[in-house]
Amino acid sequence: MTKRLLETSNVEVLRNLISRHHSTIDSLPDSEVELKKNLHALSPGCLVIKVKLASGMTEAIAMHKFQDSLSTMVAKENLSSLHLRYLTKEERENVQFQKP
Repeated sequence: MTKRLLETSNVEVLRNLISRHHSTIDSLPDSEVELKKNLHALSPGCLVIKVKLASGMTEAIAMHKFQDSLSTMVAKENLSSLHLRYLTKEERENVQFQKP
């Protein structure tokens, strides 16, 4: 699985991925040129994006890559926890996930 593990230290990537169920690769922050290049190079399928935080901790997000987009593969309970830790109240209210 090491070939499908991508790393970044940009928390904006984490915030972007947990805010939407589906994202395009190009919607990631412009500063993430290397990450975008590596994502485009991967074939469709599952992968993990590991975000190194300033505190020394890491967050790992399971994703599914399609041709030019990503889908978050995180359980609702875990996703709610990520929202509480990394998004503001206003951002949590505008999360773009499908409601059951």
